[in-house]
Amino acid sequence: MIGIIEIRQSPIRYVEVRLERDYEGVTYWTKYRIPDSRVISIVSFRSVRVRTFPIFGRVIDVRWAGDDGVTGAIEGLTADFELKAAIISAGAEIAVGSSPSDGWFIRHPSTDAPSAGVLACYEKVARDLIRTKQSSAHGW
Repeated sequence: MIGIIEIRQSPIRYVEVRLERDYEGVTYWTKYRIPDSRVISIVSFRSVRVRTFPIFGRVIDVRWAGDDGVTGAIEGLTADFELKAAIISAGAEIAVGSSPSDGWFIRHPSTDAPSAGVLACYEKVARDLIRTKQSSAHGW
C-alpha cells in the first residue's frame, strides 16, 4: 500500500492507494472505502453501460452485473434513477466490492483522481450501499 487519504463529511471515509505488480508490470489503483460493520460476506459487482449499438452506440441505460449475495445492493442501485442519470452523464464505470473486515469499497483503476462527476457518482453509490436493506445477517 502506498497510502491512505482520509475524507471528512462524506460516506466515503478514506481512499486507499495501492500498487500491484504482476506479469504485465506495475498497476496503480485506488479503493474508496465505505465502512459498514454490517457487511458479513464478500461480494463483487459493477455497473454496465447499455448502448444503442455495441461499443460505438450512445449510452441509454445502466445495469449492474455480478453477485451482491443477500445484500440487496444491486436492487437498490438499479432503483436509483438519479444515479443512473449521473453515471450516464459522467461516463462512470463503477466496480463495487465488500469484505467483512472493511465494509464496502469502490475500486478505481488509477491513482489519478476521478472527475467531479465520477466522484459524485461514487458518493451516491456509497450512500445507497449504506442504506442497503440487508448488509448483514440481521436483515438491516
